[in-house]
Amino acid sequence: MTELEKYLKDLDKPKNEAIEAKRKQFIIDYPVDNINDLSLDEFLIAKEGFGNPNSFCRRISYGLKTLASVGNMFFNIFGIYYDKNNEIALSDTFSKKFGNDYDAAFVYIKSLITRLLSEFLKHNYTYIDECELNNQFKQRLLIVYFGDILIPVTATETINGYCNAMNLAFEKDDTTLDKNFSLFLFKNSSEELKSLSNIDYMGLCDCLWRQHIKYDNQADSVNKLDRTDKRIIVNKYIEQNEELFGFTEEKNYKKELEYLSNIETTVEEVKQIDSTEKELLVKNRIGQGWFRNQLIKKYKKCMICGISNNKLLRASHIKNWSISNNEERLDINNGLLLCAQHDALFDRCLITSDDNGDIKISKQLSEEDISILGLNRSINIPLNEKMKRYMLEHNKNLESKCDIVLSEKYGVGEIIEQDSDYINVRFKIGEKRFIKESLKNGLLKKVF
Repeated sequence: MTELEKYLKDLDKPKNEAIEAKRKQFIIDYPVDNINDLSLDEFLIAKEGFGNPNSFCRRISYGLKTLASVGNMFFNIFGIYYDKNNEIALSDTFSKKFGNDYDAAFVYIKSLITRLLSEFLKHNYTYIDECELNNQFKQRLLIVYFGDILIPVTATETINGYCNAMNLAFEKDDTTLDKNFSLFLFKNSSEELKSLSNIDYMGLCDCLWRQHIKYDNQADSVNKLDRTDKRIIVNKYIEQNEELFGFTEEKNYKKELEYLSNIETTVEEVKQIDSTEKELLVKNRIGQGWFRNQLIKKYKKCMICGISNNKLLRASHIKNWSISNNEERLDINNGLLLCAQHDALFDRCLITSDDNGDIKISKQLSEEDISILGLNRSINIPLNEKMKRYMLEHNKNLESKCDIVLSEKYGVGEIIEQDSDYINVRFKIGEKRFIKESLKNGLLKKVF
């Protein structure tokens, strides 16, 4: 019995498949396009029992620990984190650059993550080496997002051991990525190994290495390639299999944008239908396409009631479709994922939110209506900064007679008193009350 046959006999394939499923779910939950929108709470790692147990950093370290151990991991490898006193702290690298400006450091760290992952697809390995992120964190990010190419191993000693076990030669100045590419190319060049998943293959390498056993077959076909040749082959594989990595969103976005422009042109040329029908034709097409899929990937359920059946979910634009350009129509920050019922309420201006995401309910709805519709005034819709700007546009452009006003000075408020001509109103925001303000001065606008 060969070493491979012995390994396969004891292989726990369902366990490895579950690990791979977790990795892929992480990518779905945190697509690269959405990383820059993460809040501190969604990103930071903290000691057990504090902070968000499902944050980006906690999941990539502990949630995916079975994918590949990160060894003795300290929270500062992530650049920004909660320290032992549960206070936000920066690693030395970013503390020197930003001091105590945690917000600026956080924005910068997120930009480094997204660029690292994007540059890998562009084969810019020089940037990967030079990126300011902690090397342990960089390797972790790469094996999670590119697990269909990279063997899940981060420690230098370990990957050196794997290469030796598989008879793969490497130079002293070869990077961890170069050694990983050699392992990948050897697997794909071997008829008996190519059917293994990268996780199964890692298990074989680990088994051989720890038992000081060499793999039966030689790796001449890979060893004769120099570093440049290996990179060229891997680059070609990446280009031919981009759909494996969940990085096709930019391409899909561009295709959708082009299609949207084309369909608008086509619809405009049809003289027999009115403007409302034209808008519906275009809107329905995109509502069933890229935009809706992106909102479902990001939120997974109605942002008001929590219903998760995809058949009942709608892609609702915050800034009105008719006054948005095509880029805004495709911007997921201009979207809310709502069930059909709450989408209708938002579309008909019966609910909106203020800058903090706190729901505002029109007085056109009775208390009984509110109860039946599953609404309450404590509901909060999480809004990032881009979404807040769209919501401001939404509230500015609502035209129905209103019980909510938008003050340029104070924000969205609830009317508590108005004169007979509905010109001078007194309104409140939270517990604060303000004197009457006039709709005539341009600083106050009816919302609904």
